[in-house]
Amino acid sequence: MTGTRWFRGLGAIFMVLAGAAPAVAGALQPVTLEIVNDEPATALRCVVMLAHFVSVEAGPIAPGGSLSLPLGRGADDASLTLANAAGKPMMIENVVCGASVNWAATRADVSLLALRAPATRRLAMRCRIDGRLGCRGVASAE
Repeated sequence: MTGTRWFRGLGAIFMVLAGAAPAVAGALQPVTLEIVNDEPATALRCVVMLAHFVSVEAGPIAPGGSLSLPLGRGADDASLTLANAAGKPMMIENVVCGASVNWAATRADVSLLALRAPATRRLAMRCRIDGRLGCRGVASAE
């Protein structure tokens, strides 16, 4: 393809891919992710990475503070979602946190695996910076 034909072909491919975005399977069950900052003097910056290259700033979390995120979990496939401003569930790819002052060098994924289990309704992740972010979690059915 050359010139305009190539550009139209690329546009058609993009439209097909955009229409093939994954849907949230089944009814959504309410679940909560809590991120606790166990750092004594450093704030955490957390970013929720959503599908379609969308990110949402969640925080900052002050030293000793916490952030609670109300999420949805797909009943059929355990996909996790965060509602956008219009209330539409957006699929979560991952949650990344790090020190606010040096985020790029200290950031790491917060594991959401335990929140996908059917019996889990709440996951509390206690996080510290030791070179990079490290979190330990406590899952509960409450």
